[in-house]
Amino acid sequence: MDQLRRLSPDQEGGYAQRHTYQAPGVFLIEQHYANEAGEAAKAKAGALNFHTYMTPLSPGVTRIVLRTLVPADAPPPPLAEWLATALVLPHHHYLSLVFESDMVILHEQERTLRAAAAAAPDAWRRLFFLATAGDTGVACARNWLDAHGGGGPFGAAAALAPSVAADHKVVLDRGQRHAAHCPACRRGGERAAAAARALGVLAGVAASGAVAGAAVGAPLGAVLGAAVAAPALGAAARAADVVSQSTRFVDWVHAYNE
Repeated sequence: MDQLRRLSPDQEGGYAQRHTYQAPGVFLIEQHYANEAGEAAKAKAGALNFHTYMTPLSPGVTRIVLRTLVPADAPPPPLAEWLATALVLPHHHYLSLVFESDMVILHEQERTLRAAAAAAPDAWRRLFFLATAGDTGVACARNWLDAHGGGGPFGAAAALAPSVAADHKVVLDRGQRHAAHCPACRRGGERAAAAARALGVLAGVAASGAVAGAAVGAPLGAVLGAAVAAPALGAAARAADVVSQSTRFVDWVHAYNE
């Protein structure tokens, strides 16, 4: 499958995409950023490339290795994302959101398909309506499995592990899924946790200093400075704790994330 999808400037950032599927488990996404008129850049150097390598490990479990190639002339990331990347976490940490947006539904979808495939090997053709060009890669992969994969990497009769979607935190466990295998994210989370603890202590010291200073008649400027610093440091501590927690688990709520 090799297709080019052109988008207008107000759609998904205004770029053209080329999706390429290479059997059995490689999916390439090439994005050409558009100019102000919405015309996609033609130069190869202007393309952002995502190379996704998918390797089944066991029924219901797949390891995905993602390589990102960023051109030198790519638009800069948002300031908040850049700061988090520069100070704490690698950029690929944010790609967890891409997978988590579909993780729970795919977990159950595979079980639905596996149950139906026991009676009809090509059940996916009847169960799933692949209506858009973006679904072409899924159809190509399924067609390849039908023709050459013998019912999938583990065979049509392979048993799936029990569903854990009822406890979706298991499915969305970033710590076990990614950070445990990624030294950069693991160290980043540890640094953020240490910063949260240190900032929390400083916030407590500032608050205590403001109270004590007011009690003993310290200069007004010093008392006000400590009083202002305490909530600011507290807010920074909470922000660092959020960053640390984001390496372990972030609940996906479609009402908020979509």
